[in-house]
Amino acid sequence: MTDSQLRLLIGQRLAVGFDGTAIPDEFAQLVRDCKVGNVILFRRNIESFEQIRELNGQLRELVIAQTGLEPYLMLDEECGSVSRLCQIGTTTPCAMAIGATGKVDNAYEVARIIGQELRSTGFNLNLFPLNVIHASIFTRKSIIPFLLLQTGLGLCMSSEAVSC
Repeated sequence: MTDSQLRLLIGQRLAVGFDGTAIPDEFAQLVRDCKVGNVILFRRNIESFEQIRELNGQLRELVIAQTGLEPYLMLDEECGSVSRLCQIGTTTPCAMAIGATGKVDNAYEVARIIGQELRSTGFNLNLFPLNVIHASIFTRKSIIPFLLLQTGLGLCMSSEAVSC
């Protein structure tokens, strides 16, 4: 295996972020030198809908030019207070509120909205947790474990439906 093949192999396993709303020169150099294959962005990288869509387009072009492979452009967009797109997208209720309704369709709808917004801004991977389980819910006799499974499946199916 050559050095360049090894760099590409390792780089495809990295997800790297940066500060700012534009690609810093140091980050572009890192992609060129280390063949970084994936990018994770945070709230600090997002200024507007148009800006993040353009930034993701530039990141995609940079990574493809350096690696020949499609990058994962990632965001941890959950719902409620854990939102990176809250200032430019739809504000959604938190997972606990969604689960409290007991309706899987609500989870599906929230995930569909999140997935559409991520896709329209150029992201192709969301790092949201499928289910976060608080220990206190198991102190009551109820159908909550079943609802957790159903709600998680609703989130997963909806996100898959919009390819994000």
